[in-house]
Amino acid sequence: MAEKTVRLYTVSDLHMIQKAKELFVQFNHDQESFRSLFPKQFPLNYYDSLVELIDSWHDAPSDSLAEITQMQATEELNASRTLFMKKYRVIRVFIEEAFADSPEKKAQMGIGTISKKSRSRDQFIQFVRLFCELIRENEQSLLAEGCSESMFSTFEEIRDSLVAAREKQGLGKIKRQDGKVVRITALNAIWKTMAYLCRTARVVFQNDPTRAARYTLPAGKRRKRSVSAVPETVEYTAIAE
Repeated sequence: MAEKTVRLYTVSDLHMIQKAKELFVQFNHDQESFRSLFPKQFPLNYYDSLVELIDSWHDAPSDSLAEITQMQATEELNASRTLFMKKYRVIRVFIEEAFADSPEKKAQMGIGTISKKSRSRDQFIQFVRLFCELIRENEQSLLAEGCSESMFSTFEEIRDSLVAAREKQGLGKIKRQDGKVVRITALNAIWKTMAYLCRTARVVFQNDPTRAARYTLPAGKRRKRSVSAVPETVEYTAIAE
């Protein structure tokens, strides 16, 4: 199991970022005081590194684009599923007539079993793949009952659309999770730097409580969140026959 990525702080992201910006600006005013005691730890370009930390957070992948992609894929998947069931109700008539004496064959093609075979998206897609193979294998029997030749290619197109939408949906979910990890990593780096500046300020300004008090971390009770699981945006319901 992948290690969860959690925030190191308990305030909101925006509150933390705003406080970081204020703290970094304050350091810019006081950097000579820090450097006089700790020249190695606070070189001339140290403030530039603080600006880069903020920029890294701004440049982190946005969650909205990946979420939109995932939602679009879910809508495409549901549309393909609806189209499949519409076409299936037609071909079912030919299946029942072609295999009237073969309950096993009809069950393989979903008659009486399709609700069980569609309890999840992946189960349904697996069934559609098998269904396309079965109707091709029994093409002549179905044609003999009046099924049109175009019906077979229609189901194969629906199958391809389902597979493509499912892959797109999975990719969107992965991108959302990866993006959250990048953002939280950037936020945690900012928080660690803030904590470091606050600890050091207590030494630098140990004889000046007023200036030392300017370097404090924001307090809060916000619950830490993990990004190990990203919920899908649209619920899936199994097909009812």
